[in-house]
Amino acid sequence: MSKEMLKGLIELVPEEDIETLYNIVVKFIPRHCTCVLCTILLKH
Repeated sequence: MSKEMLKGLIELVPEEDIETLYNIVVKFIPRHCTCVLCTILLKH
């Protein structure tokens, strides 16, 4: 998936659902992943 496509999908999510979406995504990130995005998400 391209960066632009991902940005477009994120923009479709209503503001009030962002936290729910974040909580769902974080559940699927392997704890041992060290990529930049996962590192940022897991710090919150």
